[in-house]
Amino acid sequence: MWQTLRDAAADGVDPDHADDILRTLELPTLARRWQVRLTLPASIEVRHEPR
Repeated sequence: MWQTLRDAAADGVDPDHADDILRTLELPTLARRWQVRLTLPASIEVRHEPR
């Protein structure tokens, strides 16, 4: 059952609904992975010193 729901979640079934079914059956919930993109401002100062 767990494998079937995991595969279904990978194919587009709402993972929250799959987790609800697994909890009802007292099975472990699906592993979740999150990808977050961060944009950070950067300031670089370049000094040119004559030789």
